[in-house]
Amino acid sequence: MGLSKQQWQSLSPEQQAQYQAQQHSLDVERRREFEAQQAEERRQAAAREEQERERIAAIARAPQPGDVITVHVSGGQIAFFGRRAEYEPISFDLVRGEKRFVEFPLRGNPGSLSRVPVRFSEDGNTFYFDETALHRIVIINDGWRFGRTYRPAEIPVRDGWSQAVGISISIRHRHAQPSGLPRGWQERK
Repeated sequence: MGLSKQQWQSLSPEQQAQYQAQQHSLDVERRREFEAQQAEERRQAAAREEQERERIAAIARAPQPGDVITVHVSGGQIAFFGRRAEYEPISFDLVRGEKRFVEFPLRGNPGSLSRVPVRFSEDGNTFYFDETALHRIVIINDGWRFGRTYRPAEIPVRDGWSQAVGISISIRHRHAQPSGLPRGWQERK
């Protein structure tokens, strides 16, 4: 209640009891407000996540050229339980603006997985591997339409999730049309 030690000691026991009751009421009200604020923040975060899922699903349903990339990661090693080891090569698609964890299975033991955060930028020009690492791998679009392969520098031990070394990352735009024809074009019969 903002009283100094001297002020508190000068109060009668009844006054101290009143102040303690008032302080308790204030503490309970603050706790309720804090819990309500946290619940509202969780609700807003869930709504944002749902909007993001809907946005990604909408792009995936009707992608425009450059909206979706297929990423293939192979070779080298990544960290499993803090130690680098070989993994099974994987491929996955990312929609523009999407970020998520990708699971890498340990070579010879597919039940052991290492999760690595990846992201495809909102503008569709940058791919991030082990995005949260200080020395993350950042690949700029310099020809993904027909596919490109990169051999990035290693991510040092104790940096990021992957601690990747010697990996190869191939990126290619996924074509929107099964025939590979640009949108609006039709095959001649």
